[in-house]
Amino acid sequence: MRPRSTELLRGDLRDVSLVSLLQLAQVEAISGWLRIEGRGEISLLKGHVGTVACGRLTGVEALRELAFHDRGRFVLARGEPAGDRTCDNVPFALMDAYRLRDEWKRLADTVLRRVDDKPWKPTGGPFDPIVLELDGRRSLAELVDPHPGITTLVIDAALDALRLGLVERVHGVPRRPPPLAVVDSEDYDDLVDRGRELTRRGEFDAAEALLRRALARRPDDRAVQQVAGPRPASRRGRARPGGSPMTRSEQISKLLRNLSTTTPDIEAAAVVDNDGLLIASALPADVEDDRVAAMSAALLGMSERIVRELARGEFSLVMVRGSQGFAILARTGADAVLTVLATEAAKLGLVFLDISRAAKEIGRLLG
Repeated sequence: MRPRSTELLRGDLRDVSLVSLLQLAQVEAISGWLRIEGRGEISLLKGHVGTVACGRLTGVEALRELAFHDRGRFVLARGEPAGDRTCDNVPFALMDAYRLRDEWKRLADTVLRRVDDKPWKPTGGPFDPIVLELDGRRSLAELVDPHPGITTLVIDAALDALRLGLVERVHGVPRRPPPLAVVDSEDYDDLVDRGRELTRRGEFDAAEALLRRALARRPDDRAVQQVAGPRPASRRGRARPGGSPMTRSEQISKLLRNLSTTTPDIEAAAVVDNDGLLIASALPADVEDDRVAAMSAALLGMSERIVRELARGEFSLVMVRGSQGFAILARTGADAVLTVLATEAAKLGLVFLDISRAAKEIGRLLG
């Protein structure tokens, strides 16, 4: 804990993601520090990301490395950090962290070896010492593990080396014996981790069984209570006790739920600020809030640049069509956008009308 600081929140990134913590800091305009124990620290300037350090990394690279990891103890504290410079490209760092997570899932267990007729030429980067240890027996994850704080820098370097034929995959290497299956474990953290993994894969019945076992060990754990059912409680929209007025975020969440309910072609909706931090959402259980927020900010940045470079005025709306439906972004004011996911067979005229009305109301609520 830093001197002259006040601890606001302490926990684990397995329960509250780093992006959610940054969102909280921005909503509450917190100045202070967000420290990930044993990994790094982010200074906060009235809710905005300031300086970032993670091992030898600083700035965007450090923020990306911190966002890449989805576990670790954290402390959020209020205080007055030195300096007034904010970090650039926060949405890029968060979006790229998700891309690298996906790449690492495919690469971590890969066993590599150097190609004899193509000697490695040192680049001065963190992949150099890893290359020297490639023995055709250990996985890339095993080699990277002793070098904390470099995973995100190693991933693209390893992919480039594979593409250029400087290293190659080794197939048929016997895997190390797997750890005790989580389903046979009664460890609380193991049960929660496995339950969340099953939820992401859509295996809701198995996930619920594991999470209820975890909840039996910690009945008061609200984080697990929210995901122990087939649909998170935070997305059901409960009335506030005592009839007290809803917060701005709750009003927007209710509006998004109504939008998804009254318009059959709309499957999900979220409101995201310009930095890629989630304000409110009505998303299915199998859709990651943080991923939607990061992708929304990335698409917003690209769209604003296109209309600016082509002299089309101010950005208003963009639609991306995929083989399974549409992603639509609409401005809700100067500081946020409404993101809507629609079905492939959506009647776009009606969808655009509902989006326009919702965007205006959200803009009014955001002031």
